[in-house]
Amino acid sequence: MTSFVWGVASDVGRVRSINQDSVVARLGLFAVADGMGGHTGGEIAAEIAIDVLDDELVIVSTQDLIEAVHAMNAAILNRAEAEPSLTGMGTTLCALALVVAITLDPSASTGDAATGGAAGSAGPSTTPAAAAVVEAPPAPDAAAHRRAEVRDSREAGEGGEARASVQRLTAGVAGEVVTGPAPAAMPGIALEIQAALDRSSLWSPAVILTLSHVWSGDLAEADGRAAFALDLLGLDACPIRLVLLRLEARACAAGALGRLSAQGSVAYDPRSVARPFATAGGAVRLEVPIGWRVEVRGRFGAGATLWRDAFEFTPDVFHRVASVTLVGDVGLGVRFP
Repeated sequence: MTSFVWGVASDVGRVRSINQDSVVARLGLFAVADGMGGHTGGEIAAEIAIDVLDDELVIVSTQDLIEAVHAMNAAILNRAEAEPSLTGMGTTLCALALVVAITLDPSASTGDAATGGAAGSAGPSTTPAAAAVVEAPPAPDAAAHRRAEVRDSREAGEGGEARASVQRLTAGVAGEVVTGPAPAAMPGIALEIQAALDRSSLWSPAVILTLSHVWSGDLAEADGRAAFALDLLGLDACPIRLVLLRLEARACAAGALGRLSAQGSVAYDPRSVARPFATAGGAVRLEVPIGWRVEVRGRFGAGATLWRDAFEFTPDVFHRVASVTLVGDVGLGVRFP
């Protein structure tokens, strides 16, 4: 009886910094996918291709192998549609599958089929020996069930109605400016973490947690000088995402809670004071991928100030917190994955 012994080896080479190869090697199925160099997400496309072949394929005919390649192509397109930063990703694929067959020609070889080429193209061998092979009828239930699954996947991908979902975590840092709590705009820094479920529809929920610190220098008033600082913990709930080319926009409900402090100086009786601060409102977020996993992030938010304190150099009030607080920030984020 003929037996097979196989192994797998891959090397990143001397040009690329990332190994974009994915492989599967098991009895009955051997395949290698090589992400297209120079295209964003080549290694992801290769991984998707092998996952579809390895996890979903039931090999009962050469047609199953061909349809699995079509399903793989649809999965890659769906992922790129759900995550615009992967637009244009692709992979090559070379696969060999062992198919149980019977022959009508004693001189013909035993049945096997091979497929190779770029993602989305496949075909059985057309050599004379292979052409003489007639496949054994597959188990009806298994074959029909598998073909129905592949057909549904292809129709969903080609019809544009698929709802692929991608779970994504993003961490970012931004420069931030806040107006309203102090007599002048306060610049500062913000740290963000975002958890999102990106889908190929408007309904793509995301939650963003922001920790920020902004401050002002000494502001000259009639009876002294005052310096303000604001520490905030913000939460944005963003149920809607709109994608236009590489630009992603999210509409969010926003709220923040923190502490507003002021330090007096150059006064008869200088003091420091800290008061609670909170806002409730909305925000618009913009994201533009600029490289592998890196994106430019922007945010503009407006909220009603829930506590409006007044600050004074006794007996004169020199500032009352504004009824509306405005926040703007621009920064960079890193996506995982």
